[in-house]
Amino acid sequence: MAVVKPGSILHGFRGRVGDYVLRRIGNKTIVSAAPKARKGKPTAGQLAYQERFRLANIYAA
Repeated sequence: MAVVKPGSILHGFRGRVGDYVLRRIGNKTIVSAAPKARKGKPTAGQLAYQERFRLANIYAA
């Protein structure tokens, strides 16, 4: 993780830039590596949670 200096062009930005993520924590802008996407099929527990979340969204709409 790196802290962006206040005079830098990236200071104050948030979001993903290529393979990096810019985050705001307090007054500081932090640069870190973007998280890697998980490969493979979801587990049975993940599928059950996704279904529960899907039903909650339907109920909320």
